[in-house]
Parts: sequence; structure tokens; C-alpha cells
Amino acid sequence: MSRGAHSAGKPKACRRCGQTQPVTAFRNPRMHDGVASWCRQCHLVGTQRWRAENRERINLARREQYALEHGEVRPYRRKPLYVYLSVEPGPGTGDKSTIVTPAPAGADE
Repeated sequence: MSRGAHSAGKPKACRRCGQTQPVTAFRNPRMHDGVASWCRQCHLVGTQRWRAENRERINLARREQYALEHGEVRPYRRKPLYVYLSVEPGPGTGDKSTIVTPAPAGADE
């Protein structure tokens, strides 16, 4: 079929749900004739289902793309608070020395 074979006035049946709708509900410029076989609503539902089923695949691809663009992947978890240094005044002296809080027994870094 060539472009424009479906006129705007003619209805078309969706291959997924079977409902007859105007051709405007099937527009897709990526298709060779500019018209998709599924209506917009069926396409939306199908895309949402595919994304839900392939969430890990999508996230992995996004992480890889981020690493290519930025040189590294950001950590997804912050370090535990005991790893950071905290600055607190010394007891009653007004001294602003750095106090390192020790890690709890059995904690991972």
C-alpha cells in the first residue's frame, strides 16, 4: 500500500481489539503507509504491558547509556551515615575537632 491509501473518512478495524474506528486513530508515521494495525489505545496498553514485563532490561539499558554519557554509574545507595565524618564541638570546650563515629559491629561498608 502506498501512503494515503487510507482516506481520513474511511473506518478501519483494529487487529487487536476488533473495534472499527476512524483511520486517525491508527496514525503512525513509522509505518510504510503511515497507518498502524493497532489503534492508539491498544498500542498504549501493549506498550505499558511490555515495559512492565521488561523493567530490568529497560533499567539496565538506561544505566549503560548513562555510563557511556557520564563516564560512570551513580551509586544507587548512599553510604551508611557512620562512614561520613561529622563535625561536632568537643564536650564543653567549644573545640571543633573532627569526631569519627566508629562502625557498628558486623556492619558492611
